[in-house]
Amino acid sequence: MHPRDAGVLCHITSLPGRFGQGTFGAQARGFVDQTAQAGLKLWQILPLNPPNKEGSPYQSVSSRAIHPAYIDFDDLTALGFDSVDSVATDPARLDFDLVQRHRAALYPRLNAWLRSPAAPADLKRGLDKFVKTQTWLRDFALFQIAADAEGTDRPWWTWSDAMKYRDAATLDRLIEEHREAFETVLTAQFLAYHQWQALRTYARDRGIRIVGDLPIYVAANSADTWSDPDQFQLDYTGAPSAVAGVPPDYFAENGQLWGNPLYNWDAMRRDGYQWWSDRLGQAADLFDVVRIDHFRGFSRYWSVPATAETAVEGQWVDGPGQDVFRHTEDAYQGLEIIAEDLGDIDEWVVALRDGLGFPGMRVIQFAFDGNPSNPHALQNHMENSVCYLGTHDNPTTMGWLAGLDHDARAGVCAALGLNPSEDDTAITRALMRLTLSSPSKYAVLTAQDILGLGDEAIMNRPGESDGNWQWRLTDPTQLTTALGQIQHDLSETGRKAS
Repeated sequence: MHPRDAGVLCHITSLPGRFGQGTFGAQARGFVDQTAQAGLKLWQILPLNPPNKEGSPYQSVSSRAIHPAYIDFDDLTALGFDSVDSVATDPARLDFDLVQRHRAALYPRLNAWLRSPAAPADLKRGLDKFVKTQTWLRDFALFQIAADAEGTDRPWWTWSDAMKYRDAATLDRLIEEHREAFETVLTAQFLAYHQWQALRTYARDRGIRIVGDLPIYVAANSADTWSDPDQFQLDYTGAPSAVAGVPPDYFAENGQLWGNPLYNWDAMRRDGYQWWSDRLGQAADLFDVVRIDHFRGFSRYWSVPATAETAVEGQWVDGPGQDVFRHTEDAYQGLEIIAEDLGDIDEWVVALRDGLGFPGMRVIQFAFDGNPSNPHALQNHMENSVCYLGTHDNPTTMGWLAGLDHDARAGVCAALGLNPSEDDTAITRALMRLTLSSPSKYAVLTAQDILGLGDEAIMNRPGESDGNWQWRLTDPTQLTTALGQIQHDLSETGRKAS
């Protein structure tokens, strides 16, 4: 029987301190230390990919790149890089634009230093190896400098024909004319990767496994669609012909129109799903466990015409099923996969998940509808699942409780054996203990719930584009006392910590 481990969901951007100075260094190591001391064994994060202008890592310019804003300058200063000033940001809310502007001028300096005699020789050798082995990297760097040359606000399918259709001579000339900018992208990606691997090793040495997050789709205007257009459902210009979303549901009466281009599964099948093999292989290189977002899209996906104004106009279309995972399993060997199976789930999604042996997700906030067959109710949890009190798409538990009507609140309290007059803090603590008592193989609590915060600390409101992805811890010691309580709860519920 697999040991039952508990963990915390806290994105890397939520760590306290000088985000403009970097995140993969002392801030993250301190968080790992706190997590380990509390007896937790998992740290779950959101995608590491560069976010869009609204801060969403699920709409990234690349499915493979790491956001270079995570590079820690203090660690590089210890290796000989000239120190830099941090950017003054709101300690409780992340300003992506401000950080990005601050960082943009620093990357060329990093590139010049790493390619100079002053940089450590082993780091320079690491850069050379990274550039040679990362097959996606050249296209990503080309996309970045081509976007600058063509106009950053213009999607690639509106570029000049030579750029849009990737004329080899034009791209070679682009690199020569913008050699420094091209090499700067390569250097920033290497340093982000190098520091991430050091952090992952640090966590592993302390008994912490990192749970990554793999968005199922890529952004329309991305290095992925530009470099491999045949893998996506695009029209003759290169623009998406059909886009992703979900039908009307609990979160949105008109559904959610995500706008990501859908995959051309027939083309992917013909080349043995090489795109997915490469992507899952990289996930195995970066994480110990990975959650695949919107897993149901491999069973059936909601296809919406690109001209539609809402997701209501979409329809279900069959996906590739097990085929994509069977063809790529050698690439992700050793990587444990969690299937995000929330939302509109049918028997075919369940059959796909169980056929592959992937654990699904159980969310305690969804458990109190009175339906005895509700899969989120504790009595229906199976060992091969992951139990969450809430996810990054849920309200915080304090916020969720505040929004319940009298009858719903009474139902929750009755299930917990509490009086409805109990305060929300006590109910939240009881719900966390319930989560930790689940027979699921893993239990995960958000940092916001551990701290007992309200919806001022919500990470994401599905269907809304503004004000998301910005919450941060304000103090390195903020979690210390709260994690001590979790350690007590782990002992009280009998969940194994090792």
